[in-house]
Amino acid sequence: MTSAFVGSFLETPWLLDPEAGGISCTDPDSFGNMIWLTAVVFGPVKSSLLNLVPVPDQTDAYSTTIWGGLHLGMLIAQGAAAGELVSIGMVNNTLQVMAPELLQFGSTPEVNTATSGVSSTALVMLIAFTYPVISALLVVESVLPEGESAASPQLAMAT
Repeated sequence: MTSAFVGSFLETPWLLDPEAGGISCTDPDSFGNMIWLTAVVFGPVKSSLLNLVPVPDQTDAYSTTIWGGLHLGMLIAQGAAAGELVSIGMVNNTLQVMAPELLQFGSTPEVNTATSGVSSTALVMLIAFTYPVISALLVVESVLPEGESAASPQLAMAT
């Protein structure tokens, strides 16, 4: 739990930037700030509250899955507003949400028992293989000239 707060705190230097913008849905930068704020609320703050209050065992996994769906929806809306639905950043954001948030229901005993343990095994494998792909995407994005996208021309034409 402490590591989640430390991670969130270490992501905040962008707040010191004078061009960081506000927190709203009016432009992509402000929308990104709002996504960060809601991620802190529905991430470490929610988990801390669930540890303090007696709740059913799987509440955290199911609430994380619901947050994952909301988070993915917000990222898609932000990408659409910025005109970047087909971009490395969008793929990166989608991968970061899929396994650790959206698919957490697969770790619950009800789902895991019904699938004979396949869902938990698949979730662990998905998490293990997702992060090297995210790292590769970040490397590719870092070597691209400013303003260029690595999106394939065919996909860019479809949007």
